[in-house]
Amino acid sequence: MSTEVESESSLSMAQEASPDLEEAQPDMLPENMDFTTSPLFLDSDSSDMVIVHLGVSPSMLSLLVHRHIVSEKSSILSLLLNPEESQPPEELHLPDDDPQLFIYLLNYIYTNAVLPSLTPSIVTTKSLTPATATHTPSPSINGPTKDHLIKTFKSLSTNPTYTPFHRPFTATIPTRSALWQHRIVTDIDFSTMQSKLVQGIYRDLRSIDRDFDLIYNNQLSFHGSKHQYTDLADSFRALYREKTAELRPKGSEGDGGRGVLKMPKTHLQQQFERMAELAVGLPVEVLLGLEVLATKYHIPTLQDLILTSILSSHLTSSTFLTLPQINTYYPLSTPNSPLRKYILKTISFHLFSKTALPTDTIGDLNRTENLYQLIATNEELGMEVFGMLRGRGGIAFGDPRKGGFCEFHCHGRDGVCGLGGEVWRGVGRKRAAVEMEGWF
Repeated sequence: MSTEVESESSLSMAQEASPDLEEAQPDMLPENMDFTTSPLFLDSDSSDMVIVHLGVSPSMLSLLVHRHIVSEKSSILSLLLNPEESQPPEELHLPDDDPQLFIYLLNYIYTNAVLPSLTPSIVTTKSLTPATATHTPSPSINGPTKDHLIKTFKSLSTNPTYTPFHRPFTATIPTRSALWQHRIVTDIDFSTMQSKLVQGIYRDLRSIDRDFDLIYNNQLSFHGSKHQYTDLADSFRALYREKTAELRPKGSEGDGGRGVLKMPKTHLQQQFERMAELAVGLPVEVLLGLEVLATKYHIPTLQDLILTSILSSHLTSSTFLTLPQINTYYPLSTPNSPLRKYILKTISFHLFSKTALPTDTIGDLNRTENLYQLIATNEELGMEVFGMLRGRGGIAFGDPRKGGFCEFHCHGRDGVCGLGGEVWRGVGRKRAAVEMEGWF
């Protein structure tokens, strides 16, 4: 196959190798097929490529991949593509696999990232604005203070430099609005802040500070540290603080006059921040499906990355796995797999350590009748949950989302976390968490 053909998409090459496939292709290709333009894909030897058929007709997708590359990354695909007792197949049929999820898996195999073109660089020069503790009282918003703030907000709203933040950011980037909504848990824009000020929702200056910090943190989380929008949000926040400096009591040195004292981050907070940096920006439902696929084809580092992303999403949104998600993905998870353990610990935590609340909705996992129904209708799940509870010896379960960076990782035999988290030493429960230099 020529170099010119190598530069074409994997789909085009598959159609060229097998023209009859054309009618079986879906009307629209899956998104984010980044692996087909990666250096590893374009520069690798194309003499031993294999056609992979994903799904079933009429929505089947067929792609060409390098046998040796996917075999190296997945022991299961290696067995399928390199059988010991027969000739290596030229085509591989995977009718049960979702094409889009498999595309994400191939992205990871070829580029070491699920969303290479969209995920910000994890090497940053800026950091999220940390939580702060009160050092001096924050000025209340009333009388002259409110008048000053209204004038300041009006000045900021007429400054054309910061127009991107004057309205919901999805209007600024309409082509990526869906991705923004998936990745940004708590959104805010300056027009909303103006309404909150006029309506008296803001009680003190610190509450406004938090919303300006949120504008900045959202840009940093979505675009990364070197993007123009991140710099612009930082400048917007700095201008606001400059214009409100006279309203603030003199604070501790280096706090920008905000009257707050920065508290050192705990080790757990540092881990949570690291998890957020690594998190893949996909909906939890998609991440769960990808975790099942990564487990099926035994790609441990991808399993670790996806489960870390799920935990990070649950932490930042203050949510847990839902009843429908448990009912769907428990049967698909492998016994003793990290996902299975996370599901079981989530249920056990709600059974043993949480109290039913009047605010729990009808479909909430925390409702007693829902937990009972979940266990009563699934014998295998019920046995595993009760086995886990009895093994605790009466010790309450902690929040499974906060168990630590590597709590649900499946590290390789070398014992080193591929994401730079903890190092495993010994076997079984004899694990020593060693901080990796430069990560936490």
